[in-house]
Amino acid sequence: MSTATPLVPRKPAPLYGPPPENRIGRKLWAWRMNLSTTFAAYMFEPWELYFMFTICVLVTVTFWMSVITYYPSHIAYLSRRFSYYVFDDETIDAGLVFRQWISREAGRLWEGVKGLGGAKEL
Repeated sequence: MSTATPLVPRKPAPLYGPPPENRIGRKLWAWRMNLSTTFAAYMFEPWELYFMFTICVLVTVTFWMSVITYYPSHIAYLSRRFSYYVFDDETIDAGLVFRQWISREAGRLWEGVKGLGGAKEL
């Protein structure tokens, strides 16, 4: 007795499960699906996937470490250069000048807002 093989093979089961019921789990599942399909991660073997994500994590950590360590000193340098070119003196605090300007403009704006809600003239 021979068993007949179907002419059309069955579809293989997907390698991912259905989305979870809770909201946070569904968001994480959607994020994972988006990331996996963007980088075609389902084509990779497990060791390739591990290698790719390791490289991505290392690059990301290196980038943020350089931003955290280098960026504040670079902002201070740019502030001094801005003060030199605009005010012709590096010792002027450009942040103080901008804070004074912002507070002055906010005061003018507040006076205009207070004038809108005042007593109406007849």
